[in-house]
Amino acid sequence: MIRCLFAKSALACLLFVHAFCSLAQGPSARYNYTGHLSFDIAKVPFSRYGSYLAFSALPNEAHAQVPAGVYLRSMHDMEHVVFRVELLAGNNPVPFQVKASPTLLVEFWQGKVSAIRAG
Repeated sequence: MIRCLFAKSALACLLFVHAFCSLAQGPSARYNYTGHLSFDIAKVPFSRYGSYLAFSALPNEAHAQVPAGVYLRSMHDMEHVVFRVELLAGNNPVPFQVKASPTLLVEFWQGKVSAIRAG
């Protein structure tokens, strides 16, 4: 009898808490996934799952040991820069934009595209 009363009280409490939390959150907007998930490699390094190497955009900071740019970095033990990634026209570096998604790193330069696929 006591177990039944306890179970009913616990169930009533859970329903009340659930209803209260649902009301507190307000109306929720439905998210429709479009398949176009992108991120900034200055904040989230581009890498394959389980890899110790990642592409990152390092900012131009006063205390930085390397100039701003896109770098391949090693994440094994202590993070360190392996090399800088540059697009060259002849022997001259040219500016480019980087766009990243979970499976693709794309560099745009004067309408041309080069891509690195993870996976």
